Amino acid sequence: MGKKGFVLPIIIFGFLALVISISLFIVFKFKESSKVVKTKEANITTSDDTRYLISTPTVTPKPTEEPMTFEGWKRYKSEGKFVYSTDDWSSFKDNNYKISFSFEYPKEWTAAVSIFTEPDFSDKEAPSRKVAELRGIIVLKPGQKCLDVVGKDPSESTQFLSQTDLMIGNKSAVVRVNKVFYEGGYPEWTGYWYPNRYCLMDGNKAFLMTFYEDQLNTGDKELFRKIISTVKFY
Repeated sequence: MGKKGFVLPIIIFGFLALVISISLFIVFKFKESSKVVKTKEANITTSDDTRYLISTPTVTPKPTEEPMTFEGWKRYKSEGKFVYSTDDWSSFKDNNYKISFSFEYPKEWTAAVSIFTEPDFSDKEAPSRKVAELRGIIVLKPGQKCLDVVGKDPSESTQFLSQTDLMIGNKSAVVRVNKVFYEGGYPEWTGYWYPNRYCLMDGNKAFLMTFYEDQLNTGDKELFRKIISTVKFY
């Protein structure tokens, strides 16, 4: 009886110690697991914060407007429009090439698609007069050059006067001058004028634009050449 009474408390004590050990082990593991989860969550949060800091939006500066060659002038720019091909420089067909270009013109002029006018205060019936007409870009065929069909025009009212080769900047150009009869709604609107057709070559393309003089050699040719000198291809 004495030995049995001594052994029983030892067994109970050992069992309690085992239970306590297991309980402490479980609690410790739970804390470790919670610590790992919190650490991962903290890392994720930190990573997200860092990502947003790294990917803060940047401000793209607006492109600087290209300065005018001549102070106070306007710029005409066409993106992929007015592109043609021709065989005789009188009739033109639309071309699928996407070529952009620009040029500058005097501030007194008004552009309406391809027609340019300036105020004419001498005529109340027609307060503006046509001063230029844009044709646009001509895609040159192999061996083709500016206005290489001389003097051909479908209208009997046109008289060929001259054609001159010249250099504008580092590009070759041709100017053809015709005498053309025009007829308007009033007697004073009927007469002759002198279209100056300028053709500026750049590789396999050319820029074509016509300027109008009421009389020959009015001094406007310098203005026409200044306008052609601002032509840029894109």
